[in-house]
Order: sequence, then C-alpha cells, then structure tokens
Amino acid sequence: MDRMRERCALITCRQRELKEVNLSLMAKIVVRNNESVKDALRRFKKICEREGIVNRSKRTARYEKPSERRRREQNERLKNIRKAQKART
Repeated sequence: MDRMRERCALITCRQRELKEVNLSLMAKIVVRNNESVKDALRRFKKICEREGIVNRSKRTARYEKPSERRRREQNERLKNIRKAQKART
C-alpha cells in the first residue's frame, strides 16, 4: 500500500513538473487596435527572449546529462549572485 502511494505521489509530482514546463513555454500577446503585425511580432520576440523560451527549447532539444545540468544550474546561480552584487554597488 505504501509503495502504491509513493508511486502515485511520484507520478503526480512528475505531471506537475511537466505541466509547469509546458505552461512556462507558452507566450501570448494580444494584438492591439491599429497595431501592425510587424510590431506585434517584435513584441512577441522580446517576450520570448526575456523569458528565455528560445534558449530553453534549444537546451531541451538534446539530452542533457544530470551532471551537466547541475553544473549549468550552479553556473546560473553564481551568475545571478554576481549580477545582484554588481547591482548593489
């Protein structure tokens, strides 16, 4: 019984993670009145760039070993810390 609960918990946790990834990859814009498609596309590209959607999709296009993922995440954390320290001074 406990194994079944653990397995169900793992499955639901994994489903939540997948849902978060899919939702975070979605970018939407609403075309305003009297706005050209060119301007709307430019806004859309800015949103995608700001949210890192393109980089994330390129990164997930191939398998990333767990050690590579940990190293990349650690480097991102250090980069954010340095950036915050620089902004403080």
